[in-house]
Amino acid sequence: MPETLNIKNNGSVAYIRISELSQHEQELFRKWLLADGQTRPVIEEETDPLDCAYPWDYELWKSNPNATHLL
Repeated sequence: MPETLNIKNNGSVAYIRISELSQHEQELFRKWLLADGQTRPVIEEETDPLDCAYPWDYELWKSNPNATHLL
């Protein structure tokens, strides 16, 4: 996990860039987002609008004590 999560805000939505996570976390977090049915913000101002996620989803994913990615 980055020491400080780089939370962006476009004026109405707080989000993070998944590409700013480590490669290992990117893969696992994207899989979790899809498998868990999480919604994601589409930030049109971003170069890759689909690279965004809500910061609270990342925190939830990291705090899950049963998550295999924490092993």
